[in-house]
Amino acid sequence: MTVLLKNQILEKVQESKGLTDKELFKTLSKNNPILENEFNKVLLDLEIKGLISVAWITKDTKSCLLYTSPRPRDATLSR
Repeated sequence: MTVLLKNQILEKVQESKGLTDKELFKTLSKNNPILENEFNKVLLDLEIKGLISVAWITKDTKSCLLYTSPRPRDATLSR
């Protein structure tokens, strides 16, 4: 279930260009019931892997954004 949940989270964050953890949890819970504990573990795992960025907005709300890394500079251009 966690691989499926990881893919669903990444897909929803990509589609929305960022949303709160509560909105994301509510959206994903409509189709299949998921545990909030499992949801938070998957969010943390995706953040550790560098796929998403999770930041606190308020005391109990987090922002989830897709992480896009800057393009590496070409070594020939920096000379």
